[in-house]
Amino acid sequence: MVLKGYIGDGEDLVKNHTHYGFTAPILGGVNDYQIDEDDRFIIAINNPVTRHKIAEILRSRGAKFANLIHPSCVIAQDSTIGEGNIIAPFGVIGPKAVLGSFNILTSYSAISHDCVVGNYNSFSSVIVCGYCHIGDNNSFWIQSTVVSSINIGSNCVIQAGMVV
Repeated sequence: MVLKGYIGDGEDLVKNHTHYGFTAPILGGVNDYQIDEDDRFIIAINNPVTRHKIAEILRSRGAKFANLIHPSCVIAQDSTIGEGNIIAPFGVIGPKAVLGSFNILTSYSAISHDCVVGNYNSFSSVIVCGYCHIGDNNSFWIQSTVVSSINIGSNCVIQAGMVV
């Protein structure tokens, strides 16, 4: 996969592009970028609601999405992973785990065996123990932990360091 460039709307795109020294060009806005057949998109926005809105706009325009999984990650062969996910360095997806679409797992996040995770969730260095079910549009802040066999609905915020 080769990075063609960035799309987005608002001042933050230009500010972050400059601040982080990105070399690939800014290609346009979410609503006006001309999507090519070979384009694959990754939405690197941590806010689940914003990520969901952008995914729906792009999908309605015919966009296709890729997963971005760092090579240091451990992904069980019998896990299932949807589209548009980002799994940062040292992430783990355990055996028989199901990860939906458009989730972001930052460094050292783990979804253990037999978990089912919905769509548009953000995990910031989080451990989700086995047999958990996680809904959609949740934010798990840094170093929170979900112990085994817990069900978490949708649209929740799990605070930093919290154990559920």
